[in-house]
Amino acid sequence: MEEDQERAEIVEAEALDAARQYAVAVVWALVGFGLGMVVARAVTAIFKPQQPVVQLLLGLLPFQLTAPLAAVISLRSMTAQKGWRQTVEWDVPRLVDLVAFRTHAVLFVLCIFCSVAINWLSKTVCDKFGIPFPEQSLIQMAHGNSNVLFWIIAFFSVMILAPCVEEFLYRQIMFKALEGALRRRWAAVSLTALCFALAHGVLPMAPALFVLGVLFQEAKRRGGLRQSIVLHSCYNGLMLALVLLFD
Repeated sequence: MEEDQERAEIVEAEALDAARQYAVAVVWALVGFGLGMVVARAVTAIFKPQQPVVQLLLGLLPFQLTAPLAAVISLRSMTAQKGWRQTVEWDVPRLVDLVAFRTHAVLFVLCIFCSVAINWLSKTVCDKFGIPFPEQSLIQMAHGNSNVLFWIIAFFSVMILAPCVEEFLYRQIMFKALEGALRRRWAAVSLTALCFALAHGVLPMAPALFVLGVLFQEAKRRGGLRQSIVLHSCYNGLMLALVLLFD
């Protein structure tokens, strides 16, 4: 009994220490985001770039480059001890291929249905009360005579960079920090999804983004970070295709 209690105390202490390190990583990610914003604003103020490609790259800098880089640097001691796969819970718990595929398929259908239905409802409410329903920022930039290079970068960002960065920062780092602080999984899931939704800066789309955040977190729970990245990437790819086809 004493050995079991001792082992439980060690596990709990390790979990608390990990949660603290993830919390520090969240702070560093915010610092990195702030530095990226400063650089992007300074470049915009000095050079006033008009090309959509340059505007897109500057827009990607704070969140998709400097923020995750700062978080990664802050976790170097944890990765030295555990390795990267365990630090980011890449494939924990491991699922057999068929189970992983079924899980992914069900969650993907739920993501599409919830996103379309909730955004349609939000747009209907906005139209009824005369509230503008903003256009996707990517499409706004694309209106400025975008070229092939613009869309190559856009697809890379939407399909690869954004899913990897957002799942790493929200589903792993922020969630683990909140779970350690709140000791309630549902509260950590809800707050992480809320931050994910609000961080996109488009309030009419926040309800749909909140639900997506919850579904991505469920994918992470079932199949590890890899599973949530794949789900996020597939969702983004389909949504981008629909936006381009139907504006």
